[in-house]
Amino acid sequence: MINLVFGVSGSGKSAYIEKKIMADAACGREAYLIVPEQKTYLAERRYTKILPPAAQLCFEVLNFTRLANKIFRQYGGLSYNYIDAGMKALLMWHNLRELAPLLGEYGEPAASPAGASRLAPLMLAVAGELKAAVISPSALEAAAKKLPEESALRARLLDISLIAASYQNLVAQSYDDASDDLTKAAELLSEHNFFSGKHVYIDSFTSYTAQEYAIIRQIFRQAASVTITIGCEGPGSRQLHFATLRDTAERLLEVAGERGGCEIVRLGSPKRFSAPELALLEKYLWRMDCPKIPEHKAAPAKNIKIISCRNPYAEAEAAAAAILTELRRGMRCRDIAVILRDAGAWAGIIDAVFDKFGIPYFISERTELSSKPLVKLILSALRIKSRNWRQNEVISYVKTGLCGIDEREADIFEDYCSTWNLSGQSFFEERWSMNPDGYVTELSERGAGILRIANSVKDRLVSPLVGLFTSLDAADDLRGMCRALYEYTEALDVRTRLSELAERERAAGNLRCAGETLRLYNIYIDALEKISGALPDTKPDCEEFACLLKLVFDNTDIGSLPTRQDEVTIGSASLLRVDSPRFVIALGMNEGEFPAEVSDSGIFSGADRFMLASLGLKLSGDPALRASDELFFVYRTLTAASELLMITCSGTSASGSRRQPSPVIPRIKTLFPDITVTEYDSTEPAFGLQTPEVAVEYLRLLGDSPEATALRASLKKLDRMAPRLAALEVPVSDPECRISPDNAAGLFGGGPAVSQSRLESYVLCPFGYFCRYELGLREGGRAEFSYNQVGSFIHYVMERFMREAVHGGKFDTELTDDEIETLADRIIAEYAGRIIPGEIERGSRLEYLFFRLRRITLVLILNIREEFRHSLFTPAFFELRLDGSDPAFPEPAEYVGPGGERIKIRGVVDRVDLFRRGNDVFIRVVDYKTGDKEFSPDDIKDGLGLQLLLYLFALCRSRSEEFRRALGCPPGGRIYPAGALYLSAKLPLLTVEDDIGEEEIREMASARISRSGLLYSDDEILAAMNAGFDPKFLGGAKKDSKGITKGNNLLDIDGFNQLYEIIGETISRIAAEMRSGIASASPKLSPGKSPCDWCRYSAVCRSAKPSGRK
Repeated sequence: MINLVFGVSGSGKSAYIEKKIMADAACGREAYLIVPEQKTYLAERRYTKILPPAAQLCFEVLNFTRLANKIFRQYGGLSYNYIDAGMKALLMWHNLRELAPLLGEYGEPAASPAGASRLAPLMLAVAGELKAAVISPSALEAAAKKLPEESALRARLLDISLIAASYQNLVAQSYDDASDDLTKAAELLSEHNFFSGKHVYIDSFTSYTAQEYAIIRQIFRQAASVTITIGCEGPGSRQLHFATLRDTAERLLEVAGERGGCEIVRLGSPKRFSAPELALLEKYLWRMDCPKIPEHKAAPAKNIKIISCRNPYAEAEAAAAAILTELRRGMRCRDIAVILRDAGAWAGIIDAVFDKFGIPYFISERTELSSKPLVKLILSALRIKSRNWRQNEVISYVKTGLCGIDEREADIFEDYCSTWNLSGQSFFEERWSMNPDGYVTELSERGAGILRIANSVKDRLVSPLVGLFTSLDAADDLRGMCRALYEYTEALDVRTRLSELAERERAAGNLRCAGETLRLYNIYIDALEKISGALPDTKPDCEEFACLLKLVFDNTDIGSLPTRQDEVTIGSASLLRVDSPRFVIALGMNEGEFPAEVSDSGIFSGADRFMLASLGLKLSGDPALRASDELFFVYRTLTAASELLMITCSGTSASGSRRQPSPVIPRIKTLFPDITVTEYDSTEPAFGLQTPEVAVEYLRLLGDSPEATALRASLKKLDRMAPRLAALEVPVSDPECRISPDNAAGLFGGGPAVSQSRLESYVLCPFGYFCRYELGLREGGRAEFSYNQVGSFIHYVMERFMREAVHGGKFDTELTDDEIETLADRIIAEYAGRIIPGEIERGSRLEYLFFRLRRITLVLILNIREEFRHSLFTPAFFELRLDGSDPAFPEPAEYVGPGGERIKIRGVVDRVDLFRRGNDVFIRVVDYKTGDKEFSPDDIKDGLGLQLLLYLFALCRSRSEEFRRALGCPPGGRIYPAGALYLSAKLPLLTVEDDIGEEEIREMASARISRSGLLYSDDEILAAMNAGFDPKFLGGAKKDSKGITKGNNLLDIDGFNQLYEIIGETISRIAAEMRSGIASASPKLSPGKSPCDWCRYSAVCRSAKPSGRK
């Protein structure tokens, strides 16, 4: 007797079968229950509980694979040499490479190792689908020949039939294929009455393959009774989400008709749901003919919750908070299931959140081996050879943690390689000497440390790899290459390193990862054995070897079993089978995600499948059925719970892109008008006080409130919370902050000596100052000739040029243009040699940049030559250091702080010009700038633009007798300030047409040179600076029509003295702020400008306030 039992979700289909099986067991009748593989374990556990021990003699839980094995054991055909997924991939890859010259559509991708690697999984899927549909390669070839010659599908089918036939022959030479087992089992069943007198039950399937139908046909023929459940309301169901089940019912009725028909059993209303609204949801979810639940049947949706979140991470947090709430109410973890459309897409999100909330869980998903350290080590090593030491492969290798290089060393090495874009032969240089700070001339102490570590890592990296590569080249065949790789990993002692890594993972509570890590070594050895055994006589290159290993790893299942008795189950809607959960959480209910979009994938499109069906070859994967299946996955998820259902969606994806809720949500809101979508708010106590770990984060949001005091006191009672509570004392978002008084005293106490640039950095933004100078934070990235390096270039060339162009205390104004160019070119070449070591190629971009900077420098030099042709001032000092290191030169500028401490301002003066009048000496300081720099007296009180004046006063007020002699100032003579000027070359902004001549370019560039600053208002001194009172050399000062000198930049001696006092007060105030520990992220804003525009610390800033201009 054949029974088809129809019932919707929760109607008691499995319970119906349970009663039948219990009756069979009571009478001693032999019975089998066949379920999907995913449900075998759950079914066994269930029937072990409800059946007496004696029932084991007459009852067994099977799946179709187990059934085939049982048949083989009884009638023969059992194999002990099954090909596994990894070996299948290997043979398909080899098959494609061998057939590439004979293939049409797939010949090109099959010809390359990487192309064959991408094609192999697709062809394996097609081969498996053809076997499941019982379609032979010859049948496929015959169908192809019925299509027109010009048909693209014909060409593909011919290729596929050849590939499938050749692959099957290749497998048959050495292995048995488990995908043939059901076909073989059906053939044996046609000859033997295995099911005679037995009662067979088939439960929880939605569809069957052609191979499975062949076995079902034999079961119908032989068994005393057959009962099959189908998860819809009846054979004539027209509901959208039951399309696949409807097709299954029709096919089963057809097969049953061959045996005289069957009895149809329709189960009643669902019995699973203790909440009436869940029963209503099951009935009306996709009943589009019923836009609403009839009023007389409606019920309030007390046990259905919809939560809207910011992003997937917040969805996981909301789920964790809800789980903890239910656990406190008495629910067990095993009563809860979290279902997603694709659990793999949530890796790194849901597991991280559940770990934080302390929720035990089991993710029912396959682990990807490609992310595991041993696999990354092996594949990266081989790719280093095949891809000529490409930087990303080297870094991937170094960061595995298995090659004797620790995490800190790996990070430093990566940063150094990235800075100088090192690849290829760079790793074989005897010793790297490129400055870690980029194109700079000075090697700092920090840079020296980085350089030392980078060279150490390089030396430890290269030698073992070169040994491996030599062994691989010397190997005669693939077996020898596998031996070379094995010996290499043994030399690295990876087994011990993996054990240590697993122990660290276990100690951190990550039991699943620890177990997987321990299994990696055996998986690796097994992969070598498979490869060397499958293709022993071949000798692939390293790229092919890497492809072969990756194929095996990608097709190796490292899925884990649950590690605890009581865990929340997490899985994908299409695969997960849950055992009567009370509470289900459906995450990711967003448009395009759940239900997922249906699109063509794999080798055959929907149109291809339709065409094949018209030729008599019916394959699964019809697009309409797949769309229906997506609705069914939603239905099965939302009707799995017996008591409580929670649905979440998010406004943005994990990457930050906007997205909309799934159509499921408005449908549920239509069915249950009383449902309100709740916004998840992690700041609410209900969410923030779930666990101590979560409460610590919540504590940040409470500020200084009484609630925060009470919560902190409670958390202090837990010793494990002490480090996290201490970390809370360090603000990460408050822009107003200070360093401790002790730290401030250590940094700035005892008469601090700071540079003017540091002082100005603090004024512009205290937080930026501490990031740069006290913490030493550095922005990563490629070494580039940045704005700062352009300034260093100009200063270096100008200093060297001026030293060589000054003879007898005077600038040689008779130097010709050619002589200037020759001298400048030599200096530029020397500079390039200092910042660009010989092992680094300069490249066309850098050459062009130096060519452009050369133009800028020449224009600047020519301008200075013109200036000194009309000036009595003479250049005396270049790059004069005011740091107290040389007693022959002045001490740094010194001021008295608010506590009486001495504050010294160090610095370097670009150029010092002198003019002598009698016994007196007048000093002018000049600073070169490569941008738009205008002196503003208004900045002085704020502590900005002090540089030149600090240098000028330090020189003029020096008490050093040696310095007075160097100035040529005799006893009784006095030193006066003549002025302080910025010499700005705003040339990087200059753009010219290609057809403009060199002379015209120089004229245009010269017009962009300006001088800005303060000068002594004495006409004799101004005339000494420029005899013609040319304003371009006097910072804008000039004589009017009456011969009176005027200019906003002129001061008399009293004015300079008053300015000195103002600067002293300003520095004293700034020093007091620094010593108080103020480290606020409070950038000094001005109209149209903000320090944030060029700040390199925006990624860690607490209060970035850009001006909008870059």
